[in-house]
Amino acid sequence: MHRRPRFLHLLLALTPLCACAVTHNHASPSPATAFARGQVALHAQQYAQAVAWFERAVHLEARNAAYHLWLGRAYGHQARQASAGEQFFLARKVRRHLEQAVTLNPDSLAARLDLMEYYLQAPSLLGGSPEKAHQQAAEIGNRDAQQGALARQRCQEVETQGSWGALTEVGQ
Repeated sequence: MHRRPRFLHLLLALTPLCACAVTHNHASPSPATAFARGQVALHAQQYAQAVAWFERAVHLEARNAAYHLWLGRAYGHQARQASAGEQFFLARKVRRHLEQAVTLNPDSLAARLDLMEYYLQAPSLLGGSPEKAHQQAAEIGNRDAQQGALARQRCQEVETQGSWGALTEVGQ
């Protein structure tokens, strides 16, 4: 009877584990996995990690509106904790990804509401605009009357308080 060396038994026993590790390579997760990991990181307030995961999801599936929406949100959270100089660059990324989310899925109320809020909070230098916010509120109203009424109310509220564009200007 032919005996295999002991290390060969170990190697054969580990082969299925190695094959599994290769097929489930954690270095390149699916877009859905990267997105889910981004949401977990965002919930844990680990904004840099969330951005990295959402960027990965967007890189892997650039035409997914939800991935752009959540990447924009993660950049927004990062901007709130950043220095004034960093806020400028992060705010541009927030706007770009929120606008892309709306372009990819015009019926996404969440994307339109976030974009409307961006337009209300950002100064004109960063693309903020009461007119653009009202346009988003109107589009929201075209899709959902109740949400549209709330969106228009929010626009009025910001204009009445005179706080349009205040978020970035005060360095928040």
